Amino acid sequence: MPPRPLLRLLSLALVSSFFSPDVVEGALSASQSEALYQQMLKEPQFKAADRELSAVYAQVRQRMDPAAQNRLRDQQRQWLKSKDDALSEATPGARTALALQLTRDRVRELKGLSHGGSAPAASPEDARGNKIDVEVQLAKLKSPDPDARIEALRELEYSLDPRLPEVMLRLLSDSGDSIRRVAAHGIGSRWWQVPKGRVEFFVSKMKEAAKKEGESEGGELCRSIDLLQQSVGKRMEFPKAVSLSPNGRWIIYDRLGSPCLIDVQNQTEELLGWPQRDWEGRFLGEGLWHPTKEVALVSFHTRRGPASLCVWTHGKGVKVVGKSSFMDLLQKKKLSFHEGMFSLNTEDAKWKGDRLSIPASFEDIKTEKSYSASFLWDASLMELRLESVRLDSAK
Repeated sequence: MPPRPLLRLLSLALVSSFFSPDVVEGALSASQSEALYQQMLKEPQFKAADRELSAVYAQVRQRMDPAAQNRLRDQQRQWLKSKDDALSEATPGARTALALQLTRDRVRELKGLSHGGSAPAASPEDARGNKIDVEVQLAKLKSPDPDARIEALRELEYSLDPRLPEVMLRLLSDSGDSIRRVAAHGIGSRWWQVPKGRVEFFVSKMKEAAKKEGESEGGELCRSIDLLQQSVGKRMEFPKAVSLSPNGRWIIYDRLGSPCLIDVQNQTEELLGWPQRDWEGRFLGEGLWHPTKEVALVSFHTRRGPASLCVWTHGKGVKVVGKSSFMDLLQKKKLSFHEGMFSLNTEDAKWKGDRLSIPASFEDIKTEKSYSASFLWDASLMELRLESVRLDSAK
Protein backbone atom coordinates (compact mmCIF):
# COMPACT_ATOMS: atom_id res chain seq x y z
CA MET A 1 0.00 0.00 0.00
CA PRO A 2 1.49 3.41 -0.92
CA PRO A 3 2.46 5.60 2.04
CA ARG A 4 -0.19 8.03 3.22
CA PRO A 5 0.83 11.71 3.13
CA LEU A 6 2.93 12.42 6.20
CA LEU A 7 1.82 16.02 6.49
CA ARG A 8 -1.73 14.79 7.00
CA LEU A 9 -0.89 11.92 9.38
CA LEU A 10 1.19 14.00 11.77
CA SER A 11 0.17 17.58 11.17
CA LEU A 12 -3.55 16.95 11.58
CA ALA A 13 -2.97 14.95 14.74
CA LEU A 14 -1.16 17.89 16.30
CA VAL A 15 -2.89 20.78 14.59
CA SER A 16 -5.27 21.72 17.41
CA SER A 17 -2.38 22.52 19.73
CA PHE A 18 -0.11 23.99 17.02
CA PHE A 19 -2.71 26.44 15.78
CA SER A 20 -4.16 27.58 19.10
CA PRO A 21 -4.87 31.34 19.01
CA ASP A 22 -2.68 31.60 22.12
CA VAL A 23 0.32 30.43 20.09
CA VAL A 24 0.43 32.68 17.04
CA GLU A 25 -1.46 35.66 15.81
CA GLY A 26 -3.81 34.99 12.90
CA ALA A 27 -3.61 31.24 13.52
CA LEU A 28 -5.64 28.68 11.59
CA SER A 29 -8.28 26.46 13.13
CA ALA A 30 -8.12 22.68 12.67
CA SER A 31 -10.79 22.82 9.97
CA GLN A 32 -8.98 25.68 8.22
CA SER A 33 -5.73 23.74 8.33
CA GLU A 34 -7.39 20.67 6.81
CA ALA A 35 -8.92 22.83 4.06
CA LEU A 36 -5.55 24.48 3.42
CA TYR A 37 -3.82 21.10 3.18
CA GLN A 38 -6.41 19.80 0.71
CA GLN A 39 -6.04 22.97 -1.35
CA MET A 40 -2.24 22.64 -1.43
CA LEU A 41 -2.53 19.03 -2.61
CA LYS A 42 -4.13 20.36 -5.80
CA GLU A 43 -0.72 21.79 -6.71
CA PRO A 44 1.21 18.97 -8.46
CA GLN A 45 4.61 20.08 -7.16
CA PHE A 46 3.46 20.19 -3.54
CA LYS A 47 1.62 16.87 -3.87
CA ALA A 48 4.77 15.21 -5.22
CA ALA A 49 6.93 16.71 -2.45
CA ASP A 50 4.41 15.63 0.19
CA ARG A 51 4.45 12.04 -1.08
CA GLU A 52 8.24 12.00 -1.24
CA LEU A 53 8.43 13.22 2.36
CA SER A 54 6.16 10.39 3.51
CA ALA A 55 8.18 7.79 1.62
CA VAL A 56 11.59 9.06 2.77
CA TYR A 57 10.43 9.34 6.37
CA ALA A 58 9.20 5.73 6.29
CA GLN A 59 12.44 4.50 4.73
CA VAL A 60 14.66 6.31 7.23
CA ARG A 61 12.54 5.16 10.19
CA GLN A 62 12.63 1.54 9.03
CA ARG A 63 16.42 1.45 9.32
CA MET A 64 16.42 2.68 12.93
CA ASP A 65 16.26 0.96 16.28
CA PRO A 66 13.25 1.76 18.53
CA ALA A 67 15.02 4.48 20.50
CA ALA A 68 16.15 6.23 17.32
CA GLN A 69 12.65 5.91 15.89
CA ASN A 70 11.27 7.75 18.90
CA ARG A 71 13.84 10.50 18.49
CA LEU A 72 13.00 10.80 14.80
CA ARG A 73 9.29 11.01 15.62
CA ASP A 74 9.90 13.81 18.15
CA GLN A 75 12.14 15.60 15.66
CA GLN A 76 9.48 15.33 12.98
CA ARG A 77 6.84 16.71 15.31
CA GLN A 78 9.08 19.66 16.09
CA TRP A 79 9.59 20.27 12.38
CA LEU A 80 5.83 20.12 11.82
CA LYS A 81 5.26 22.65 14.59
CA SER A 82 7.78 25.11 13.12
CA LYS A 83 6.30 24.55 9.65
CA ASP A 84 2.74 25.12 10.83
CA ASP A 85 3.76 28.23 12.76
CA ALA A 86 5.43 29.62 9.64
CA LEU A 87 2.37 28.84 7.48
CA SER A 88 -0.01 30.45 9.94
CA GLU A 89 2.03 33.66 9.90
CA ALA A 90 2.35 33.77 6.10
CA THR A 91 -0.20 35.51 3.93
CA PRO A 92 -2.76 33.09 2.40
CA GLY A 93 -1.44 33.43 -1.13
CA ALA A 94 2.14 32.59 -0.09
CA ARG A 95 1.39 29.47 1.96
CA THR A 96 1.61 26.84 -0.77
CA ALA A 97 4.98 28.13 -2.04
CA LEU A 98 6.30 28.24 1.52
CA ALA A 99 4.98 24.75 2.34
CA LEU A 100 6.61 23.41 -0.83
CA GLN A 101 9.99 24.90 0.06
CA LEU A 102 9.87 23.71 3.68
CA THR A 103 8.77 20.22 2.64
CA ARG A 104 11.61 19.90 0.13
CA ASP A 105 14.07 21.15 2.74
CA ARG A 106 12.85 18.49 5.17
CA VAL A 107 13.17 15.75 2.53
CA ARG A 108 16.82 16.72 2.04
CA GLU A 109 17.37 16.69 5.80
CA LEU A 110 15.88 13.19 6.15
CA LYS A 111 17.93 11.88 3.25
CA GLY A 112 21.01 13.20 4.99
CA LEU A 113 20.41 11.15 8.16
CA SER A 114 23.05 8.51 8.81
CA HIS A 115 22.42 4.88 7.92
CA GLY A 116 23.63 3.75 11.33
CA GLY A 117 20.22 3.89 13.00
CA SER A 118 20.57 7.25 14.78
CA ALA A 119 18.51 10.38 14.37
CA PRO A 120 20.81 13.35 15.00
CA ALA A 121 19.44 16.84 14.98
CA ALA A 122 19.59 17.73 11.32
CA SER A 123 21.19 21.01 10.37
CA PRO A 124 18.59 23.06 8.52
CA GLU A 125 19.22 23.87 4.88
CA ASP A 126 18.72 27.20 3.25
CA ALA A 127 16.83 27.72 -0.01
CA ARG A 128 19.96 26.78 -1.99
CA GLY A 129 20.28 23.41 -0.24
CA ASN A 130 23.32 24.46 1.81
CA LYS A 131 23.62 23.29 5.41
CA ILE A 132 23.30 26.11 7.90
CA ASP A 133 23.27 26.18 11.70
CA VAL A 134 20.79 28.97 12.31
CA GLU A 135 21.38 29.10 16.06
CA VAL A 136 25.13 29.54 15.62
CA GLN A 137 24.66 32.34 13.09
CA LEU A 138 22.06 34.10 15.24
CA ALA A 139 24.54 34.05 18.12
CA LYS A 140 27.22 35.57 15.87
CA LEU A 141 24.91 38.50 15.12
CA LYS A 142 25.48 39.59 18.74
CA SER A 143 29.26 39.66 18.28
CA PRO A 144 31.01 43.02 18.88
CA ASP A 145 32.99 42.35 15.69
CA PRO A 146 31.13 43.89 12.71
CA ASP A 147 32.86 41.51 10.29
CA ALA A 148 31.50 38.53 12.24
CA ARG A 149 28.00 40.06 12.21
CA ILE A 150 27.92 40.69 8.46
CA GLU A 151 29.33 37.22 7.80
CA ALA A 152 26.55 35.68 9.90
CA LEU A 153 23.91 37.79 8.22
CA ARG A 154 25.06 36.71 4.79
CA GLU A 155 24.98 33.07 5.93
CA LEU A 156 21.35 33.63 6.92
CA GLU A 157 20.50 35.48 3.72
CA TYR A 158 18.77 32.48 2.11
CA SER A 159 17.36 30.94 5.30
CA LEU A 160 13.58 30.65 5.68
CA ASP A 161 13.69 30.65 9.47
CA PRO A 162 10.54 32.56 10.58
CA ARG A 163 12.45 34.45 13.28
CA LEU A 164 14.56 36.39 10.79
CA PRO A 165 12.21 39.33 10.07
CA GLU A 166 12.26 40.32 13.77
CA VAL A 167 16.01 39.75 13.95
CA MET A 168 16.61 41.90 10.87
CA LEU A 169 14.35 44.64 12.20
CA ARG A 170 16.60 44.99 15.25
CA LEU A 171 19.66 45.12 12.98
CA LEU A 172 18.40 48.34 11.37
CA SER A 173 20.11 50.16 14.24
CA ASP A 174 23.43 48.33 13.77
CA SER A 175 26.57 50.45 13.40
CA GLY A 176 27.56 48.70 10.16
CA ASP A 177 26.25 50.20 6.90
CA SER A 178 26.38 46.87 5.06
CA ILE A 179 24.58 45.11 7.90
CA ARG A 180 21.75 47.65 7.87
CA ARG A 181 21.48 47.45 4.09
CA VAL A 182 21.32 43.62 3.99
CA ALA A 183 18.86 43.58 6.90
CA ALA A 184 16.61 46.15 5.23
CA HIS A 185 16.59 44.12 2.04
CA GLY A 186 15.97 40.89 3.93
CA ILE A 187 12.83 42.17 5.64
CA GLY A 188 11.19 42.93 2.32
CA SER A 189 12.15 39.55 0.89
CA ARG A 190 10.36 37.96 3.85
CA TRP A 191 7.24 40.15 3.81
CA TRP A 192 5.08 37.02 3.82
CA GLN A 193 6.66 35.94 7.13
CA VAL A 194 5.63 39.12 8.95
CA PRO A 195 2.23 38.61 10.66
CA LYS A 196 -0.33 41.17 9.48
CA GLY A 197 -0.72 42.39 13.03
CA ARG A 198 2.98 43.36 13.05
CA VAL A 199 3.12 45.08 9.66
CA GLU A 200 2.26 48.54 10.98
CA PHE A 201 4.96 48.26 13.66
CA PHE A 202 7.54 47.10 11.11
CA VAL A 203 6.65 49.94 8.73
CA SER A 204 6.91 52.58 11.45
CA LYS A 205 10.33 51.34 12.54
CA MET A 206 11.60 51.23 8.96
CA LYS A 207 10.37 54.75 8.29
CA GLU A 208 12.22 55.95 11.37
CA ALA A 209 15.37 54.23 10.13
CA ALA A 210 14.96 55.64 6.60
CA LYS A 211 15.19 59.21 7.92
CA LYS A 212 18.75 58.52 9.07
CA GLU A 213 19.98 56.59 6.05
CA GLY A 214 21.66 57.41 2.77
CA GLU A 215 20.35 56.57 -0.69
CA SER A 216 21.41 52.91 -0.73
CA GLU A 217 20.05 51.83 2.65
CA GLY A 218 17.06 54.17 2.28
CA GLY A 219 16.14 52.59 -1.05
CA GLU A 220 16.15 49.12 0.48
CA LEU A 221 13.91 50.33 3.30
CA CYS A 222 11.45 51.89 0.85
CA ARG A 223 11.33 48.62 -1.06
CA SER A 224 10.59 46.65 2.10
CA ILE A 225 7.97 49.14 3.27
CA ASP A 226 6.02 48.82 0.03
CA LEU A 227 6.23 45.02 0.02
CA LEU A 228 4.79 45.00 3.54
CA GLN A 229 2.18 47.65 2.72
CA GLN A 230 0.72 45.64 -0.14
CA SER A 231 0.38 42.60 2.12
CA VAL A 232 -2.27 44.41 4.18
CA GLY A 233 -3.98 46.10 1.24
CA LYS A 234 -2.45 49.55 1.68
CA ARG A 235 -1.27 51.71 -1.18
CA MET A 236 2.37 51.72 -2.14
CA GLU A 237 4.18 54.84 -1.00
CA PHE A 238 7.40 54.28 -2.96
CA PRO A 239 6.33 52.60 -6.24
CA LYS A 240 9.73 53.20 -7.83
CA ALA A 241 11.41 51.19 -5.09
CA VAL A 242 9.91 47.98 -6.47
CA SER A 243 9.17 46.78 -9.99
CA LEU A 244 5.45 47.64 -10.19
CA SER A 245 3.37 46.97 -13.30
CA PRO A 246 1.76 50.03 -14.95
CA ASN A 247 -1.73 48.88 -13.91
CA GLY A 248 -0.57 48.45 -10.29
CA ARG A 249 -1.60 44.80 -10.08
CA TRP A 250 1.76 43.06 -10.24
CA ILE A 251 5.03 43.43 -8.34
CA ILE A 252 8.28 41.71 -9.25
CA TYR A 253 10.91 41.56 -6.53
CA ASP A 254 13.89 39.36 -5.78
CA ARG A 255 13.55 36.59 -3.23
CA LEU A 256 16.36 34.07 -2.79
CA GLY A 257 18.09 35.57 -5.83
CA SER A 258 15.13 34.67 -8.05
CA PRO A 259 12.28 36.79 -9.43
CA CYS A 260 9.10 36.55 -7.39
CA LEU A 261 5.81 37.82 -8.76
CA ILE A 262 3.10 39.18 -6.45
CA ASP A 263 -0.51 39.49 -7.59
CA VAL A 264 -1.61 42.41 -5.41
CA GLN A 265 -5.23 41.98 -6.47
CA ASN A 266 -5.54 38.33 -5.37
CA GLN A 267 -2.76 38.36 -2.73
CA THR A 268 -0.87 35.45 -4.28
CA GLU A 269 2.73 35.12 -5.38
CA GLU A 270 4.94 32.76 -7.30
CA LEU A 271 8.63 32.31 -7.97
CA LEU A 272 8.90 32.75 -11.73
CA GLY A 273 10.11 29.58 -13.39
CA TRP A 274 10.81 27.91 -10.04
CA PRO A 275 11.92 25.22 -9.36
CA GLN A 276 12.82 24.19 -12.93
CA ARG A 277 15.16 27.15 -13.21
CA ASP A 278 17.52 26.82 -16.13
CA TRP A 279 19.11 30.22 -16.13
CA GLU A 280 22.56 31.41 -15.17
CA GLY A 281 23.16 34.30 -12.80
CA ARG A 282 21.27 36.13 -10.07
CA PHE A 283 18.18 38.27 -10.35
CA LEU A 284 18.83 41.78 -9.00
CA GLY A 285 15.24 42.91 -8.54
CA GLU A 286 14.48 45.03 -11.59
CA GLY A 287 11.83 44.30 -14.18
CA LEU A 288 11.04 46.07 -17.46
CA TRP A 289 7.28 46.22 -17.89
CA HIS A 290 5.36 46.63 -21.13
CA PRO A 291 3.76 50.12 -20.98
CA THR A 292 0.19 48.82 -21.38
CA LYS A 293 0.23 45.02 -21.15
CA GLU A 294 0.92 42.52 -18.39
CA VAL A 295 4.31 41.50 -19.77
CA ALA A 296 7.67 41.96 -18.05
CA LEU A 297 11.33 41.27 -18.79
CA VAL A 298 13.72 40.32 -15.98
CA SER A 299 17.43 39.61 -16.36
CA PHE A 300 19.92 37.46 -14.48
CA HIS A 301 23.41 38.77 -13.91
CA THR A 302 26.86 37.34 -13.35
CA ARG A 303 29.97 39.42 -12.77
CA ARG A 304 30.26 39.78 -16.54
CA GLY A 305 26.80 41.32 -16.83
CA PRO A 306 23.43 39.94 -17.97
CA ALA A 307 23.64 36.19 -18.62
CA SER A 308 20.06 35.29 -19.44
CA LEU A 309 16.61 36.80 -19.66
CA CYS A 310 13.18 35.74 -18.48
CA VAL A 311 9.96 37.07 -20.02
CA TRP A 312 6.74 36.70 -18.06
CA THR A 313 3.38 37.14 -19.81
CA HIS A 314 0.12 36.97 -17.90
CA GLY A 315 -1.82 33.95 -19.08
CA LYS A 316 1.14 32.52 -21.01
CA GLY A 317 3.67 31.95 -18.27
CA VAL A 318 7.45 32.28 -18.36
CA LYS A 319 9.92 31.99 -21.20
CA VAL A 320 13.63 31.84 -20.34
CA VAL A 321 15.98 33.11 -23.05
CA GLY A 322 19.60 32.23 -22.41
CA LYS A 323 22.64 33.99 -23.79
CA SER A 324 23.14 31.10 -26.19
CA SER A 325 19.84 31.92 -27.92
CA PHE A 326 21.16 35.36 -28.85
CA MET A 327 24.52 34.01 -29.99
CA ASP A 328 22.91 31.29 -32.11
CA LEU A 329 21.10 33.94 -34.13
CA LEU A 330 24.37 35.76 -34.75
CA GLN A 331 26.20 32.60 -35.73
CA LYS A 332 23.58 31.97 -38.40
CA LYS A 333 24.92 35.17 -39.97
CA LYS A 334 28.37 33.52 -40.17
CA LEU A 335 29.74 35.75 -37.42
CA SER A 336 32.36 34.12 -35.18
CA PHE A 337 32.97 35.27 -31.62
CA HIS A 338 33.76 33.97 -28.18
CA GLU A 339 31.06 33.98 -25.48
CA GLY A 340 33.21 36.23 -23.32
CA MET A 341 33.20 38.82 -26.12
CA PHE A 342 29.40 38.95 -26.29
CA SER A 343 27.50 41.31 -23.99
CA LEU A 344 23.79 42.05 -23.57
CA ASN A 345 22.75 45.57 -22.62
CA THR A 346 19.43 45.15 -20.84
CA GLU A 347 19.60 48.64 -19.31
CA ASP A 348 18.88 50.12 -22.76
CA ALA A 349 16.16 47.63 -23.69
CA LYS A 350 12.96 49.36 -24.89
CA TRP A 351 9.45 48.35 -25.87
CA LYS A 352 8.35 49.13 -29.42
CA GLY A 353 4.70 48.17 -29.43
CA ASP A 354 4.59 44.45 -28.65
CA ARG A 355 8.27 44.04 -29.47
CA LEU A 356 11.07 44.51 -26.99
CA SER A 357 14.32 45.81 -28.48
CA ILE A 358 17.41 44.43 -26.71
CA PRO A 359 20.83 45.80 -27.71
CA ALA A 360 24.05 43.79 -27.56
CA SER A 361 27.70 44.12 -28.53
CA PHE A 362 30.41 41.64 -29.53
CA GLU A 363 33.81 41.36 -31.18
CA ASP A 364 34.42 39.17 -34.20
CA ILE A 365 37.24 36.70 -33.57
CA LYS A 366 38.56 36.65 -37.14
CA THR A 367 38.50 40.35 -37.93
CA GLU A 368 38.85 41.65 -34.34
CA LYS A 369 36.22 44.24 -35.23
CA SER A 370 33.51 45.39 -32.82
CA TYR A 371 29.84 45.11 -33.69
CA SER A 372 26.53 46.24 -32.26
CA ALA A 373 23.43 44.11 -32.61
CA SER A 374 19.75 44.65 -31.93
CA PHE A 375 17.42 41.79 -31.01
CA LEU A 376 13.63 41.81 -30.84
CA TRP A 377 11.50 39.82 -28.44
CA ASP A 378 8.00 39.46 -29.91
CA ALA A 379 5.57 39.33 -26.98
CA SER A 380 2.67 38.10 -29.11
CA LEU A 381 4.64 35.22 -30.70
CA MET A 382 6.86 34.57 -27.64
CA GLU A 383 9.99 34.37 -29.78
CA LEU A 384 13.37 36.08 -30.24
CA ARG A 385 14.59 37.53 -33.55
CA LEU A 386 17.72 39.29 -34.75
CA GLU A 387 16.78 42.79 -35.95
CA SER A 388 20.12 44.20 -37.13
CA VAL A 389 23.91 44.02 -36.93
CA ARG A 390 26.22 46.91 -37.65
CA LEU A 391 29.96 47.49 -37.58
CA ASP A 392 30.97 50.01 -34.94
CA SER A 393 32.93 53.04 -36.10
CA ALA A 394 36.68 52.72 -35.66
CA LYS A 395 37.95 54.51 -32.60
